[in-house]
Amino acid sequence: MANAIDELASILLPPDSPYGTEVDWKLIEKEVGLTFPSDYRELCKRYGSFEFGNTISVMHPRQSSGSFATQMAELLVDVIDGVEGGRDNLEYENYPSIPGLFPVIYTDNNQLVCWITEGKPDDWPLIYWSTWGTVVQSFDQSITEFLVGLLNLTSPLVPDEFAANWLALDAPERRARAVRPDTDVLQ
Repeated sequence: MANAIDELASILLPPDSPYGTEVDWKLIEKEVGLTFPSDYRELCKRYGSFEFGNTISVMHPRQSSGSFATQMAELLVDVIDGVEGGRDNLEYENYPSIPGLFPVIYTDNNQLVCWITEGKPDDWPLIYWSTWGTVVQSFDQSITEFLVGLLNLTSPLVPDEFAANWLALDAPERRARAVRPDTDVLQ
């Protein structure tokens, strides 16, 4: 995990003034009913609530003043179940079902990367869902490893699903942008 976090920090600098680096994980996990993977906790600690490439947002418990659990459940319904046939290629139910899908990355093109909440949190696989549910691909890697693959342009999702020009940023844009609740969350 530490190697992936350090690698991510070497290719995507944390925000200058991160927001939400302190998270009451006991409270959030009680509310949500899940224990989150350790690399996600470290990602939140280093980056806070952030986005990059002006399109890709990593979901964060402090991105909203409302309930994180409720917002993630609503996001799944709005994005996946709001599309005719959106669930056709998915074998998992939405959170709060266990095992179920819990969103961790969202783009302004309604693409989702979700954890499949089965087994130990540090072993949760990821599933990518495209805008219309036509591409569903699973990844046996942590969220940080997934982000490193996107930014290094080595993910099989580049360039077909995540445009390489969003991810191949010049040095000044290689810094994550802090996102504050209810002000500039990608929606």
